[in-house]
Amino acid sequence: RFCFQDPTDMTSTAVAGAITLSGSTETVAEFLEFGVNAVLNLRGVYPPEVFTPQQKYGMPINITTDPKLKEYISAVIVQLKDWLQSRTISAVVLAIVETATMQVIERWQFEINHFTPEQTTKAGNKTMKEVQAEIQAIFRQISSINCMLPLIQEQCVFEMLVYAKAEAAVPELWKDSDARMIQDGEIAVLPLRSFSTNFHQVNTIVQYKSS
Repeated sequence: RFCFQDPTDMTSTAVAGAITLSGSTETVAEFLEFGVNAVLNLRGVYPPEVFTPQQKYGMPINITTDPKLKEYISAVIVQLKDWLQSRTISAVVLAIVETATMQVIERWQFEINHFTPEQTTKAGNKTMKEVQAEIQAIFRQISSINCMLPLIQEQCVFEMLVYAKAEAAVPELWKDSDARMIQDGEIAVLPLRSFSTNFHQVNTIVQYKSS
C-alpha cells in the first residue's frame, strides 16, 4: 500500500465502437477522478463553495475549483494511469480522517480487477455507451446513499492510498502506508454497483462507523 505524500507538490481511443486498453485505462482513471471529487463534495470534507458542477455521464458532478486540491488529485490520477497500464494496481482507497484524532471514520475503496486475455475475449466488444451507462448508475447511487451515511460533524481531511504489486514503480512522493482501516466502533459496509470495460472491472465499497 502506498500513500501520496504531498498535496502541494505535485486518450481514449475506440475502434468500431469497441474500447481499447488505453481507452479502458482512461475510462477507469476518469471515473476515479470524478468519484473522488464527488465523495469529497457530498461528504462535506471541503466546503461547497470550492466545487462547481460539470456535466459528465449525462448528469452534473461537482468538481473542485481549489487549485491545490485540483493539483493533488490530478497528480494522483496521472500516476494511477501508469499503474493501470502496467497492471500493478488492485485498489484505490479514499480515507476520510477526523482531524482532531487522525482516526479514519469513513473509507471508500475502489477495487480494480484486470482481465486476462481470455476474459477480455469473453467480454466481447463492450461499447463506451454501455460503460458510461453503468458509471452513471454508480454516481446516482453515490448521491442517493449520501443521506444514509452518518453526518460528518467534525473537521476532516482525506488520504488517498493505493494497493500495488511489489514490482510497481513507485515515485518518491509516494510512501509506504498502513491500510488506514476504521479502528473503533461498529463498522458498516455498503457495496455499490460495479462497472466494467473489456479490460477492467471496478467495484466500489463504502465502510463507515455505524455507532
